[in-house]
Amino acid sequence: MITGFNTDIKHADKVYHIQTEDKGLQNPYIESLVYVGGEILASKKTSYAEQMKTGVDEKWIAGLMEQQHRTMIAAIKRGRFDHPADETKVKPTTRATIAAPAPDAAKASTGAADEKTLDQVIIDYLASEAESEHLELSLLNQA
Repeated sequence: MITGFNTDIKHADKVYHIQTEDKGLQNPYIESLVYVGGEILASKKTSYAEQMKTGVDEKWIAGLMEQQHRTMIAAIKRGRFDHPADETKVKPTTRATIAAPAPDAAKASTGAADEKTLDQVIIDYLASEAESEHLELSLLNQA
């Protein structure tokens, strides 16, 4: 079994804890949870059941886990979970799911890129690439 990822990120005077783990070959999905003060703010699940049919190894699963974990970190750094302090107390059982940003969102934030560190720019880029993934299907023969 693959060891998961646990990261604490301080953003906007809050400490966010991100936990990503593989649920195992019997339950083939990766789950990431974002916590603040012990409350779950968001979750993201990615199934790899289809990929198991063609064969996956622990290295591939670990790569998928790392990519999803970095995407969640980038979402926090972009302010995806910034809420008024009282909003999380009013809705303690609310769960959010990460959705791809609007296509024009990257264009609108070009001015803010000057204020970011190189690490932040790289993480934002990796997160945007992860959100725009696509599946490519190639046929090996005409049959």
